[in-house]
Amino acid sequence: MTRFAPDEVLLWCADKCILPITKNDDVIFRDEMSSVGLQANLFVCNAMINGYCNVGRIGEAEKVVSDMEVGYLKPDSYSYNTLLDGYCKEGLMSKAFAICNRMVE
Repeated sequence: MTRFAPDEVLLWCADKCILPITKNDDVIFRDEMSSVGLQANLFVCNAMINGYCNVGRIGEAEKVVSDMEVGYLKPDSYSYNTLLDGYCKEGLMSKAFAICNRMVE
């Protein structure tokens, strides 16, 4: 596996997550990461969750969290808090309370 300096990964991540997100960016994002020898880690997934929440695409953020829960990565408090913030900003209070309950479990 190719080694990258943390600042290269952060810059690449920021470039992908700050730019406007299109419909299939998570798939493109993961494929592009694989093509340059990077594997999604907790930081990358959290950046994707944050990026989706920032542009109001809560469904996609939920999918990243869901994929993490069934995959080899486990969401952390940042993952859930970012999703919680996204729910609150969109006025989805029942989902916000549900994520709070999931965090406690």
